[in-house]
Amino acid sequence: RAILTQNNQIKSELILKGKLRDNYFVSNSRRTIIPIPFIYGDIKNNQFQLALGESNSLLVDRLNNQWGWVFFFLASNDQTKHNAYKTIEK
Repeated sequence: RAILTQNNQIKSELILKGKLRDNYFVSNSRRTIIPIPFIYGDIKNNQFQLALGESNSLLVDRLNNQWGWVFFFLASNDQTKHNAYKTIEK
């Protein structure tokens, strides 16, 4: 469960599905597969990871990869992003 607060008031709340591993949270993979053998295929994967870094900062890693084929031609597009958010001091 992720809760956004401002001035000690809850602004929004979101339930995230995934697993807690050691000191970080990994979301469930969202995979889409469309296969038509030897003619067309498409595979997509979307996933993120949350962790606490130094000085209690929030680290967000995002993975988005997709690849597919038309006849025998292959193509892919992979993206990985990393963001770090510092804690706001009062």
